[in-house]
Amino acid sequence: SLLNYDNTKIQFYTVNKAIEKGNLDILKAVLEHSTTNIIPYNIERVIEKGNLDILKAVLEHSTIKIESNNVDTAIEKGNLDLLKAVLEHNTTKIESYNIDRAIVKGNLDIFKAVLEHSTTKIESYNFDKIIEKGNLDIFKAALEHSTIKIESYNFDKIIEKGNLDIVKAVLAHSTTKIESYNINKAIEKSNLDILKAVLEHSTAKIESYNIERAIEKGNLDILKAVLEHSTAKMYSYNFDTVIKTGNLEMLDMVLQHLD
Repeated sequence: SLLNYDNTKIQFYTVNKAIEKGNLDILKAVLEHSTTNIIPYNIERVIEKGNLDILKAVLEHSTIKIESNNVDTAIEKGNLDLLKAVLEHNTTKIESYNIDRAIVKGNLDIFKAVLEHSTTKIESYNFDKIIEKGNLDIFKAALEHSTIKIESYNFDKIIEKGNLDIVKAVLAHSTTKIESYNINKAIEKSNLDILKAVLEHSTAKIESYNIERAIEKGNLDILKAVLEHSTAKMYSYNFDTVIKTGNLEMLDMVLQHLD
């Protein structure tokens, strides 16, 4: 065999040729040569090839080191078995942009496989990407991850997105804390169901400028929901704002809550 000559040195393009050929016996013969060194480009090629047996043979080589771009390629390929084989390698480490790639891909099984890796940590900007995607199943899977923490600016974006199911899923998360500007965002959105869901959260507290915002918005149902909250307290300047609007129905409603 040519591989047995002392001066034979296996180059990365030789490995690629063997991968491309798709013959497992030929590939194994190349991989067993003492000079064979697998580089990330070879891994890219074998993932793109899409043959699980060929991939596993390459992954068993002692010189293998999985790079984050290899993980991206496996995600993009969309083959769950190939991805799992890559994720199971002891050199694999999930980077935040791998998570982003899985979110954009939109395949729940692929996304879950990435989430289950021991090195996966969801960052707030990954969560922003999930919000943009708007896929409820992917959203729920992310919320179950131990590293997820809901930031108040994430929640603003969720309100803006306007999906009640997603809002409720986030409100049920243990790390969610409602800030007064989140309430303003819900008032601004003018979706009564979303506002009520936000106001029902145990951390929601109405500040006087939330009442101001609701008055300025001019929607009686929205204002009523805000005023009926147990923490709502009317101040004289809120009353002045209502008078400026000249809205008699609103004035009547506010008079009932004036402290």
